[in-house]
Amino acid sequence: MFAGTDPDSIPGTAPGAQAPPLPAMTPVEQTIADLWATGTSATSHPVQHLRGDLDHAGAVPADRLGSVPHGTRVLVGGLVTHRQRPPTAGGVLFLSLEDEPV
Repeated sequence: MFAGTDPDSIPGTAPGAQAPPLPAMTPVEQTIADLWATGTSATSHPVQHLRGDLDHAGAVPADRLGSVPHGTRVLVGGLVTHRQRPPTAGGVLFLSLEDEPV
């Protein structure tokens, strides 16, 4: 077909190549693409994709930390959202962790 003769084309333009069919993105790939493009994801939280591994390792989600007895050592996992810079004089680094909303 000649340029501009297709009713769905702009007159005076050449037809473009057809894009090859691509496989659908996995949920993890979709979250990564959302975060890269916009800084946020409307479909899922990044930690959601790791929840099974975190649970298997014994990590306590943020929403259950309030029920852990005082003084108990816990394993937590999440996305680091803030780091204190520089660390304290004693070498302690404070950070904020975020896990998926409930």
